[in-house]
Amino acid sequence: MCIVNDWRDMLQLNEVKQEFKFGHLCSPGTHQPVLFTICNRPNLKILEFGCGYFSSLLLHYMNTKLNHTIISMETDATWITNVLEQITPLPSHEFWLIEDWFVFLEEDKGDLQQQHWDVVFVDQAPWDARHVTIEKFKNIADYIVVHDSDMHPGFEFDYSPHLKYFEVYMPAKPYPYKSGPPTLLGSNYNECKFDINPEDFNQ
Repeated sequence: MCIVNDWRDMLQLNEVKQEFKFGHLCSPGTHQPVLFTICNRPNLKILEFGCGYFSSLLLHYMNTKLNHTIISMETDATWITNVLEQITPLPSHEFWLIEDWFVFLEEDKGDLQQQHWDVVFVDQAPWDARHVTIEKFKNIADYIVVHDSDMHPGFEFDYSPHLKYFEVYMPAKPYPYKSGPPTLLGSNYNECKFDINPEDFNQ
């Protein structure tokens, strides 16, 4: 397991904002400051559970700069089509259509649970599938990022039964939704407290 000790940003945010339009001020995109920060290193292996304009397009943009390897997964084919219409496909960014999250995770189709991952982004529906994803990958990923981390009543804001280290990051005020919504950064290997100011992403 690779533990991050020497952290350094590879992309400069002010330069990125000249090329990429952030959507962190609307509810579906409040995870972007956390996702950008934790993926801002070269040559990462990244899993995305749940495709969307705000996460998939950001990860794809960062991949063009940092040479990541990404698998984006979704049960709704329309979302995959919508994202693919917005990007230039790369061999290093695969898109998988999943029939059923629970079957996929329980049977480990694709052998994803036999590998180490640098970042696992969790944002699929239903929320119960996110819970299963966290449990399956929490010991084989350096970091797990969970959007809408307030939605599951069994989690609330205490993740200590599931993750050794965790921080909950709130979006810029005024919140686009009554709960934020918040984004969880968790790990069983690395500290998760970073200086992330969502207002820095304003354009």
